[in-house]
Amino acid sequence: MFSITPLRPLPSLPHTQVKHERPDLEAAREQLVKEMSENKALLKVLEDTLLRELSNATGNILDNQELIRWGVEEALVVGGQWRETRTGRVV
Repeated sequence: MFSITPLRPLPSLPHTQVKHERPDLEAAREQLVKEMSENKALLKVLEDTLLRELSNATGNILDNQELIRWGVEEALVVGGQWRETRTGRVV
């Protein structure tokens, strides 16, 4: 008697089947796709701003307290916003 086993795991349910059978999962997936897109755009803005500030900095960038302060403050704000959206409450 022979048995055939797949070489790789079976693919997950097709998008339309999940949408039909589990609309709650589809809504969560759509929300995650939206958040990923927004985060990607925000990351691009932050990268561009940081690169522009670094290229305009004069002297030793480690001595530029304003630039360092901006980076830390921006990281705290964005991190807080991310936590808030993930947990649904202000941290």
